[in-house]
Amino acid sequence: MSAKEFMITWSIDSIYVVLLLRTLIPYTCLFLSSLIPPHIPVYDKRMGVIRVFLSWDVEWFLRIAGGGYSTEARLAFFPALPFLLREIGIKGVLALNGVLRIINAVLQIKLCRHLNRLAGEAFTPQTIRKLHFLLIFSPIAVFETVPYTETLFGCLSVMFLLVYSSMTLYNKKVQVLGYVALVLIGMLMGLVRNTAVFHAGYFMFGVIFLSRPIGELILSGYYFLSVLLPLKRRLEQYYEMCIPLKNVSKIYSNIQNKYWGVGLFNYWKITNLPRFLLVLPSTFLCLSYMFTESKKWIHSVCRERNVFPRPTSFKFAVATHAFVLTSIVVFLANVEILPRILLSSCPSILTHVPFNRSTIYMVILISTLGAGLFGAFLPWT
Repeated sequence: MSAKEFMITWSIDSIYVVLLLRTLIPYTCLFLSSLIPPHIPVYDKRMGVIRVFLSWDVEWFLRIAGGGYSTEARLAFFPALPFLLREIGIKGVLALNGVLRIINAVLQIKLCRHLNRLAGEAFTPQTIRKLHFLLIFSPIAVFETVPYTETLFGCLSVMFLLVYSSMTLYNKKVQVLGYVALVLIGMLMGLVRNTAVFHAGYFMFGVIFLSRPIGELILSGYYFLSVLLPLKRRLEQYYEMCIPLKNVSKIYSNIQNKYWGVGLFNYWKITNLPRFLLVLPSTFLCLSYMFTESKKWIHSVCRERNVFPRPTSFKFAVATHAFVLTSIVVFLANVEILPRILLSSCPSILTHVPFNRSTIYMVILISTLGAGLFGAFLPWT
């Protein structure tokens, strides 16, 4: 069956069925992965299937939830998820992730439709079916299911993009409410993950192209501070000393480098080649998306003889955000985290996935195989 025939015969148009399958498939894959012997023997001591939900960074979040930031390595992780684990437990977080994945899917559909409308592009039935398929077999489904930050951060990212991209469509009173919402979203983002700082780049888009320099500059600085100020407090509590704000990012980078080898080209070793191969699809997707949106921007410049993109070119800002994240992860960080970082920060990039027979099989394979690798404590983090 060709991809075109598949999309024609793909009959799951009901959003309720999509949401049900989106919830059930990752749990099924994780439960099946419990049959695989764990890569690290200590995990044999865990009873039942619960161990498949506790691989990789989940251990760190649980330790912080139970003992706080008592070691230097724990300072690399942000406090929102440990707080939830401490207050509602691991079962509560799993249930919360299930609810947030449903909300996230509904908002992603709304966001993709909205961005297409802003760009003057049709949101065709084929695009809807493709998006439904990708929401069911999400490449990062396992990270949105287990106690990771992806579900919470993904929801906040979608809300951010929806609110910010809609502000030009309403009057000033509604825009004020939009700014208030962005402040609240930024505060929460700063407690979830350090990549919240990159959302500040969208406000630079507003400064240059939307004639809202004052409000955008304030929000841009706020999103940086939403990450740096809580981080500064955690560092000061651990080191028991006053730390200037300008030194916070340097100290945090040193911690990342010391315990995870994060640094320029530090991960570029022949032994890590399989991990680079794992993220090739995400890398190519980002580069293709950036190329496509840049070409549209250049075409707009040539047609309108205006070097500034129109306010409707918001997809260009999303593509730039995705490109910056991809570049930083590939050159500086543990490269295997790219899919979850990229798709939770820039969820609308899913609509750019080329749909042919190869990608259909690849998406299903990545979604299901990823759960198995994660559950067996193999490199899928």
